[in-house]
Amino acid sequence: MKRVSASVFLLLALTFAVAPIASAHTTLLSSVPASNAEVTEAPTSIELEFGEDLIALGKGTKVSVIAPSGKDIAMGSATVDKTHVSQPLTFDSTPGVYTVKFRVVAADGHVLEDTYAFTITAGQSASALAAPIMKPTAPSSGAEEAEEGMGSEEEGGNLLVKGFLVLATLVIIVLIVRRWQKRQR
Repeated sequence: MKRVSASVFLLLALTFAVAPIASAHTTLLSSVPASNAEVTEAPTSIELEFGEDLIALGKGTKVSVIAPSGKDIAMGSATVDKTHVSQPLTFDSTPGVYTVKFRVVAADGHVLEDTYAFTITAGQSASALAAPIMKPTAPSSGAEEAEEGMGSEEEGGNLLVKGFLVLATLVIIVLIVRRWQKRQR
């Protein structure tokens, strides 16, 4: 009986040592300009706010802003300050849809890539958005997520597969230990 108790204890210890730790991944909480916003003045920067601290890794943080002309108007590198990312922009007040693409690395190591768009409705002089109001935005969904393979359903599916593999491994270990114990008797 002591051998069985020791085996069960060993299996429980292995389960907690090997099992992936479930942790919430960061999400985009707000952006300026907001997703699907219509602005009349060209912004001088893109401001993104996330739900967790980010890691400022060399090329880990990247923000691109694609103008209607197809040109990336992001100027220099994005700066990271805990949960906030700021990306300066070159002047472009061409009316039309601007696409913001971002890639950040959360403190838990999870990489978040997503895209959203805003529209400049009239070409006026560039000015900072005075005291911008951080509006909640919803990350893109549907076709864009499917293209980039970043959907939360896929992440949940991967976690389910990992959990199944851990469980299957544990069952195999239990069977091997029981067979070995029977041979020892």
